[in-house]
Amino acid sequence: MTFKFQERGYPLLKEQRSQVEDPERSQNNLSKPKREGGRLTFVSKYNSMSSHITKIVHKHWGLLRDGIPNCGEVIYHSHKGTPIKIKGHFTCSSTFVVYVIKCPSGLQYVGQTSRMVKDRIRKHKSAIKTKKIEQAVACHFNEKGHGVLQLKYQVVDGVPILHRRGDRLKQLLKMEAM
Repeated sequence: MTFKFQERGYPLLKEQRSQVEDPERSQNNLSKPKREGGRLTFVSKYNSMSSHITKIVHKHWGLLRDGIPNCGEVIYHSHKGTPIKIKGHFTCSSTFVVYVIKCPSGLQYVGQTSRMVKDRIRKHKSAIKTKKIEQAVACHFNEKGHGVLQLKYQVVDGVPILHRRGDRLKQLLKMEAM
């Protein structure tokens, strides 16, 4: 095929072919190892809205890069809006934990228990049903007309078993205060 092109007056073809077949040049075209550094590239087709899209992408680049946290990873402070990271995996049978009760009006109550979470929440629900005004959660729920079914809670932190026989209850009280 090269011969036919040269007959028709394409003299550069032979020179170009020798450059392509050059072993040093072919090494340059091999796939390069990917850089470590976590840099992302955003590629899109140009259209009349590209400048607006660029502004939006720049504004929300952190979400694109890091993603949105899962519902189970973080809760937000009701007044400040600051994220509170959930530290660990907890069940209803977990003990020595700090929990947050959320009410429909947007307020949050932070509490701690050394008992199983399900037992402590059951006590809160019972206090709401029996209208015990001595307990802050029950008093608030009854004053605002919230029902037991509207009580939502989330365990946010826990004290592991301390290897040196430390005071777990003292640690729990410190966590609750934070």
